[in-house]
Amino acid sequence: MARSRKPAPNIQSEWPYLLDIEDLASTTLEVTFSANQEECRALSRRFAVEGLSHVTANLEVSPVQAGLIRITGSVTARVHQLCVVTQEPVETDIEEPVEGCFAEEVKAVSFAKARKERDMAKGHAEQEILNEVDDPEPVVNGQIDLGELAAQHLSLGIPAFPRRPGVTSPLTDEDLKQGKPLPGRKNPFEALKDWKIQVKGKPTDTDPA
Repeated sequence: MARSRKPAPNIQSEWPYLLDIEDLASTTLEVTFSANQEECRALSRRFAVEGLSHVTANLEVSPVQAGLIRITGSVTARVHQLCVVTQEPVETDIEEPVEGCFAEEVKAVSFAKARKERDMAKGHAEQEILNEVDDPEPVVNGQIDLGELAAQHLSLGIPAFPRRPGVTSPLTDEDLKQGKPLPGRKNPFEALKDWKIQVKGKPTDTDPA
């Protein structure tokens, strides 16, 4: 089985792990791979977190009918962030399911039509599989980037507003999402006003309230 850590041409991937579909056998392939330190740093920049470690994907690659390739499994990682309340370091272990479907570009475009035709001739179990993969991603240059697929699903598990254990806040995640400031923290306009007072000695009429 030909696999590579070099990204395909014209594709930018922080965690490349390519699978050549020409070498894919008719049986399910189990694939496990981990991000190295450089890849972890690149993923950290992409997801705007303090750091990532122990990033590992455990995937199963299964050929399906009509030239379709289905990928399932999970991705795990330890995410290093700062608590939104105290600004102290927070570590979170996450595990996210991974699922994706790929087909060669021509087959991907025509797959919806094939699904309708097969729905009339195939059994219920096969119809369920086809419904799950109604819109497959196209294969690029004969390869599937399993690392990019895993990275996309990894991003879904990263806490948007991490908190240290035991730390409470009167604001919910929805409040923070709407930009409400935490108690005891000044909003940017208040901070700018205080800075101008320190510089000038008093606020001006044009200073933001």
